[in-house]
Amino acid sequence: FSVMKDDRVEASSILKSPTDTPVIFKDQAVDDLQKAIYCTIITAYAEGISILLAASEVESWDANITECLRIWNHPGSFLVSNMLNKIISACEKENFKHLLIDEEISAKLNELQMSWRRMPALAFCYGIPCPTFCASLTYYDSYRMKIMPIRLLRAQRDFFGGHGYERFDRD
Repeated sequence: FSVMKDDRVEASSILKSPTDTPVIFKDQAVDDLQKAIYCTIITAYAEGISILLAASEVESWDANITECLRIWNHPGSFLVSNMLNKIISACEKENFKHLLIDEEISAKLNELQMSWRRMPALAFCYGIPCPTFCASLTYYDSYRMKIMPIRLLRAQRDFFGGHGYERFDRD
C-alpha cells in the first residue's frame, strides 16, 4: 500500500475511521503492546527457524540453525538481544522440534497471550492496520490447533458445489 499514496489519500476522505471506539486505559494498553511485541517477535523467529529447517532438509544443506542464530546475535549485529539468547538455548536442546513448543518459550507465550490478542482487537476497533500482530497470532493459533477450522470452508464448498465433507463432531 505504500506505493498507493494518492489512492490512500482519496480513500481516506471516503472511507471513514471508526468513531464509536472503546475507552482504553493507557497503562494497560502500553503493557499489552510490550507483551504483544514480545510474542510477535518470538513467533516470527519460530516461523523463520521452521522454514530454514524445512529448506535445509529439502535442499540437503545440513544447516546448523543454532550457529546461524549465534552469528545473528554477534555483537554489532542489529539482531543482538537477550531474547535471541533464549531462542538459542531452546534450539540447543537435544529434543528441539519447534520453538513454540519449547517449555520455557511456550510457558511465556501462554502467560502473555491475552495481551497479544487484545492488541489486534484494539487496533481493529480504532481502524489501525496491524498485519504483523495478526499474522504472528494466526501462525501461533494455526500451529496449536489439533483440528484446523477448515470445516467452514468445506461446508461452503459443499453448499456451492456439492463436494461433500466429513463431519468430525459426530460418529
